[in-house]
Amino acid sequence: MKVLIYGGCHAGALKRIFDRYALGEHRFDTLTNYQLIAAKTPFPYERLAHYDLVVFNPILNKEDWNTVHLEDACRRIGRPFIKYPWLQWAGYWPTPRRRTWGRFAEWGLSSVLGLTGMLESASDPAAFERFYGALFEPRHFAAAMPQMMELTTEQLRKREQECAVDVSISDFILANYRRSQLFLTPDHPSNALYAHVVRELARLAGLTLDPAYGSQAIEVQEGVRTPILPGVAEAIGLEFSSSDWAHHEFLGRTHYTLREWALSSFPAGGVTLGVAKANTHIRALDNEDDSVGIVRNGRVLAVGLPDVDIPQHWAGRLLGADNAGFRRARFFRAHWDFVQPSV
Repeated sequence: MKVLIYGGCHAGALKRIFDRYALGEHRFDTLTNYQLIAAKTPFPYERLAHYDLVVFNPILNKEDWNTVHLEDACRRIGRPFIKYPWLQWAGYWPTPRRRTWGRFAEWGLSSVLGLTGMLESASDPAAFERFYGALFEPRHFAAAMPQMMELTTEQLRKREQECAVDVSISDFILANYRRSQLFLTPDHPSNALYAHVVRELARLAGLTLDPAYGSQAIEVQEGVRTPILPGVAEAIGLEFSSSDWAHHEFLGRTHYTLREWALSSFPAGGVTLGVAKANTHIRALDNEDDSVGIVRNGRVLAVGLPDVDIPQHWAGRLLGADNAGFRRARFFRAHWDFVQPSV
């Protein structure tokens, strides 16, 4: 069977899963919707005749790229299709919003400052420990989280109904979100959520999956994680913990701790992303001979050290497990772009 999977990042993840676990002779191709839309490239309807099945998540708000046109094209040539919803649910996080680091973007939790009562003192560096401690207290999230869960679930159900999807996820989420982590970020599902979607797609497509599917430990979309705050986990009764922070697109492959994420989310935290403009080195402040090579476009996360003044250099305390033995360092300014987050 030849299958075209059309969608965003989820389509690529689904292809990787089916490539590895669908038994038999099959071919799975992908088209990425946001790339076509950004390039103003029409959907290649002429390719549909080469496939036995089309799988996609519907688009309703992009005019010429709305997938109602894809459905019509499939019907004209008798090509079956299966629809699944855009895989997004924010029930683990208090009002997540996009935050930027220059040209990079990730999910942030700017509302946490207000929920923990830290807005008034957010510019005071000494207040950080109070802010960090508040992330562990469920009382700060007891009122906001049920509202957030109701809102995000309502939005998901509305998408499922408006798009008339063949594979729904809302009931599965409500039945399982406490027991298993279903999302790594609001729009990056975990293996547990993908397993539900993949099994439903396989059932509808008549595909047989390897019985080992579902037992793998490595996340299909590993490398991006928005921390689930311990206070939130307790407030909504989660049976698991997941406070790591990661985003491979701009933070590299390092996973960061909740404290490091909290520093980056606190206005006075001083966390800065360094992006190398050339092959360069960072050198230890305490040992001139101790250095680490960084290739062009390499990324380093650090807390600025404003009390250290070295001509033509920026000084910072490095974050991340990869830098555990090499903390205080200086950067040659001409070789770096320095960016702070939009908290």
